[in-house]
Amino acid sequence: MKTKNLMLTGILLLLLSGLVHAGIIDEMNTQLTDQEKQDLAASISPIARLIAILQYLAGAVIVLGFIAAGYTYYKGDPASKRETLNRIGAVIIGSILVFGAVTIARLLGLGG
Repeated sequence: MKTKNLMLTGILLLLLSGLVHAGIIDEMNTQLTDQEKQDLAASISPIARLIAILQYLAGAVIVLGFIAAGYTYYKGDPASKRETLNRIGAVIIGSILVFGAVTIARLLGLGG
């Protein structure tokens, strides 16, 4: 029961962060001149590119982790299902840490 609540809370937090981020972007004025676009492209640092690449890789690993854990849970016996729920909890905590670190890096101006 506790693991289900933790998993549900983690998923809801991930979904909520995406909605809040999308709402903020919708309110922004995104009309840029050509010069502003060139300045923005020049200002993106290699660290920002690295953070973006790592974020996409982490997202892929998280999705694959959920798929593997779901398959193991579906096909497993009761003992392996408990172990699989622990693995799902670890994937949720890992995803919160990864995307939290990316958010902190962006707040510090490292992620573009």
